[in-house]
Amino acid sequence: MGTTHVAKWPFKFENIWLEVDDFSDFVKALSDDFNAYGSSSFVLAKKLTFLQSKLKEWNRDVFSHLDTKLGALVEKIKVWQGATLVPFRG
Repeated sequence: MGTTHVAKWPFKFENIWLEVDDFSDFVKALSDDFNAYGSSSFVLAKKLTFLQSKLKEWNRDVFSHLDTKLGALVEKIKVWQGATLVPFRG
């Protein structure tokens, strides 16, 4: 049997996160609460991996189902536009 390779999505920092009021405090608290021991590069790598997983969870909690919400808003706009557009008869 062949091996299955699962591709990992690269971590992507979203600029919209910076607009959330307590984002920087949240990241600082995560960073301060995480402890790792070893060389500075090892500690940095472990801390970044930890922050990545926590930011993914936080993003899901704060911005959950954003695509679904956006789609619903687009549909409402279409309904409103359809209701307010009256054909011009000149």
